[in-house]
Amino acid sequence: MKIQKIIEGVILALLTLVVYLFTINPYTKPYSVYALIFCLALSAGLYFYSLRTMHKNHTRIQPQTIKLLLFTFATAILLWVGSTGWAVSPFFYMLFIVGISVAFLFSTSASFSFVLVLVAILLPNFEGVRGNFDIVTVLSLLLIIPLSYFLSHAYLKVKEKEKKILILEDESKNVRSKVDELLHNQITRMSAQLREPVNDIKQIALFYPQAKTKKDQEEYISRIAKSSEKALELLNSFEKQTTGRSVVHTKKS
Repeated sequence: MKIQKIIEGVILALLTLVVYLFTINPYTKPYSVYALIFCLALSAGLYFYSLRTMHKNHTRIQPQTIKLLLFTFATAILLWVGSTGWAVSPFFYMLFIVGISVAFLFSTSASFSFVLVLVAILLPNFEGVRGNFDIVTVLSLLLIIPLSYFLSHAYLKVKEKEKKILILEDESKNVRSKVDELLHNQITRMSAQLREPVNDIKQIALFYPQAKTKKDQEEYISRIAKSSEKALELLNSFEKQTTGRSVVHTKKS
């Protein structure tokens, strides 16, 4: 997980540097607008394709798709700000939105690397009175780091409270022992593990009426049986851990 966060941060940093060089190079700068239009069109295409897939398969948008959307949209924003003057751009504020969005959808460290690269490449280019004003403008990007850290932690606390409601925990009860804490963690973990086979059964059941051959029908039924067996095994394991005995019995075919 830590390696993935590092990789995401490095990709964002390199992406920012590449877009900066692209928008200041006299040979590539004229094509900035075309690159911006392409990125916006690609972002819109990915978004509508994800919505269509979500409605068709009755599933949520995958986290990988959301991250790819953010990478594409962040590139578009960088091109937008870069092609209109970077620190003097009237759209400079959009970099704050990107930085905070990165902290929520990736990690605070990814947002940190994004901001540091922006500040590092923009600061050396300012001179004079106007330059001093632009320096303050660029340095204000550093506020994204504590702001995103605070907002992301506040968001996690809200989600944590929602999770307590989802597992039907009485808010008036406080966890008073290590046993209660262990049970709380087991319920959370079990619900996450159980979601996969139950969702598989739902998806297969939706596709079953579309099966054209008997072989396809048998394959769907076999997959439903396997997913059901997996769900029962998870429940059986949970009951053994929490009560010391097995209530749900599964039979191997």
